[in-house]
Amino acid sequence: MCTKKRGLALLAASLVATVLLIGTHTRYGWLSLLLSRGDGLFLRDNWNSFLIAQKPPPHIGRVVQSLNHTSKRKGGIATVYPPSHYGKDLCLLFNHKHNRGKPIKTYKHPNVVHYVKIAGDGAKDTELQLLEYASILSVDMNYKPDKIVIHSNKKLTGELWKRANTLDTAIEERYVDRALTIGKQHKPAKAITHEADVRKIEIAMKEGGIVMDFDVIILDGDNLRRQQASSECVLSIERECTFINAGFISCVPNIPLLGKWWQGYQDDYRNTWPTYLYNCGEVPAKLLRDCPSCYDVYLDPEICMNPDAGAPGGPGPGRDPWKVKNGVQWQHKTVVHVLLHHLNVPKDNGLLNLWDCSYKELVMYILGDSYKQFLP
Repeated sequence: MCTKKRGLALLAASLVATVLLIGTHTRYGWLSLLLSRGDGLFLRDNWNSFLIAQKPPPHIGRVVQSLNHTSKRKGGIATVYPPSHYGKDLCLLFNHKHNRGKPIKTYKHPNVVHYVKIAGDGAKDTELQLLEYASILSVDMNYKPDKIVIHSNKKLTGELWKRANTLDTAIEERYVDRALTIGKQHKPAKAITHEADVRKIEIAMKEGGIVMDFDVIILDGDNLRRQQASSECVLSIERECTFINAGFISCVPNIPLLGKWWQGYQDDYRNTWPTYLYNCGEVPAKLLRDCPSCYDVYLDPEICMNPDAGAPGGPGPGRDPWKVKNGVQWQHKTVVHVLLHHLNVPKDNGLLNLWDCSYKELVMYILGDSYKQFLP
């Protein structure tokens, strides 16, 4: 009798889990599972982490094995994380409230989008490139802010810059000095990206609104506004929800998280490898992990958490998903960060001569029929 009951329990748990998997796969394209000893079974879709059961069902190992098998056959990937991952997963700590309907508090993020462009001394450094234009166009079409502000150390130029200034959204240019040294100890900035990051965090801290990189595309402005309304800050997160990416920040001004994040650059700027990403990624993650109750934050794991190239169904080790056809299922995303510096592909009109790949497909989607005007 006990064996029969156990078998029925396993069958029931397997059916429930498989239905969840298939439903989620149909709606979102993939899922991952988080299993934590004593803390329950968690389902992560493309936006949130859902608590399914406070305690794992009987024979959970076999259930997960079944899920993995079903998921792979359907082209998805199910992953079981070790118990140690639970305390590191910031999405689980912060995003649970977004699954409970109406938020307790409503926030108003300034309706402005900021970019920071630090130009070097190259002849084309001030020229607006096609990917950058596509980013501005996505903001104009899909988010419709009151204005776009571009903070740069040089005036922007080029035909695409002229075209950008004909869009419905007004564009304001603001001069910003280069941050050649950073922090109280005046350490040399390791790279232009470090200069831009510290400027972005300072702008977000003082002015609020959206601050984003030029290789970020907004696809679903309505969902983004819902995220903004329920959180004082919306951030991009990667590395299985353990590491902040500074490529996209949306917040109300003068919140403690941004002030402490910026102060981290002043007190302890690290400009050498392997701590190259310490200030932009590890510092804010540690602030959030140390005091989850201190901040009302939404962490979007889909902005720059691209599929693992070496995973089952991925394009293969050493191949970036953006560089292959259907490598990234970007269509469901709210905001997407291409992470261009990893790709080694053009950001100018030459990108339209690339082979069919997710990167080219995304840019052409934003350009629409007008892409023909930009063919080299």
